[in-house]
Amino acid sequence: MEDMMQSVSRRTFLRAGAALSGGIISAGMPLSQVIWAAEGKVLEVRSSGDLVTLDPAFLGQAAEVDLTNCIYSKLTRYKPGTEWGWELEAADKIEQVDPTHIRFRLKKGIKFSGDYGELTAKDVKFSFERVIKLNSPIKPQWGSLNHVEVEDDYSGVIVFNAPFAAVWLVPLPYAVGQIVSEAAVRKATKDGGNFGVKPPAFSGPYVLADWKPNQYAL
Repeated sequence: MEDMMQSVSRRTFLRAGAALSGGIISAGMPLSQVIWAAEGKVLEVRSSGDLVTLDPAFLGQAAEVDLTNCIYSKLTRYKPGTEWGWELEAADKIEQVDPTHIRFRLKKGIKFSGDYGELTAKDVKFSFERVIKLNSPIKPQWGSLNHVEVEDDYSGVIVFNAPFAAVWLVPLPYAVGQIVSEAAVRKATKDGGNFGVKPPAFSGPYVLADWKPNQYAL
């Protein structure tokens, strides 16, 4: 058991834990590929709290973050291992072009569920800017974010009012940097508002199939 634990990456452990912390079923890979489920067994993990929201613009609990990391995409994610760092996720390339501008290029072919099409730079713009526009209690995590400029379907520039060094280890790879479908959210809510515990579309490796408060999520 000890040897197996040592071979498990931090990211894989978090993904597996979240899969049952939220009881998520795989959308992009068979359940047998989830850590500790290679023999068809199910990993069950008890969470310290129930879900309040699954909207990345309003997340506040660890259980929510673990679950949403599995159902949404981010430009970057935390690296596995013992040292904190980040690596590309939905972004094919991302770079700081000057102290207040970060240019990104998305990977092609990342799809939203529910026939909402491909994840584009417009979805990135919508997701990041709505945290500010909705006056979310977690908007300080975005620091001095001003807006996102869309260059084409896959490219854009994140613009800040002032240099914000924490962007690389706080908003981008964390929950507030998760990307939602603009079309799906606008259809599900008025003016792109808080959709609570009913995500209208997914783009991560898993989908949320069911949730019963204080009992389970699947």
